[in-house]
Amino acid sequence: MSEAARPQTALPPERLPRPLWSRVGTRGRYGGGEARVAYLFIAPAMLLPVVFVVLSAGTALYLSFTEYDILTPARWVGLDNFRRL
Repeated sequence: MSEAARPQTALPPERLPRPLWSRVGTRGRYGGGEARVAYLFIAPAMLLPVVFVVLSAGTALYLSFTEYDILTPARWVGLDNFRRL
């Protein structure tokens, strides 16, 4: 019997490659602890822009419902600003 016609034998289970779905969620190269430390270092850099964007958007939303100039305090007018458009 030639080498090409010889049937292949099954690999033992410990030598079979693991399917991709079984590798999802594994600790990977650096383990769990180092990833947590990395996220702690990145958190302030990600938190500051989020706070400033949310704070700016909230202030703009509030001021859109008021009559406001820099010299006088804001006066709530509700939807009147949008009715005048």
